[in-house]
Amino acid sequence: MLAITLTVSFLSWSEIVSFADVDNDGVIDSVDNCPMNYNLDQTDSDFDKLGDVCDSDDDNDGIDDILDFF
Repeated sequence: MLAITLTVSFLSWSEIVSFADVDNDGVIDSVDNCPMNYNLDQTDSDFDKLGDVCDSDDDNDGIDDILDFF
C-alpha cells in the first residue's frame, strides 16, 4: 500500500489584504505610492509609481532634486 501526503498552505486574510496605513495619510499601504511618507495627494509627476514625496528625482531627468533647479 502506498500512502501520499499532500500539505497545502494558504495565506491568512490579513496576509492577502492589508489595510495598514503606516504613514497615516489615509491611503492604505498596498496602494500608497510612498507608504512610509505622508502624501495624501499621491502626486507622481514622472509617472514612475513612486510618489514625489519619496522620489529623489521626481522629474526623472537623472539629476537628484536637491541638485536640480528645473
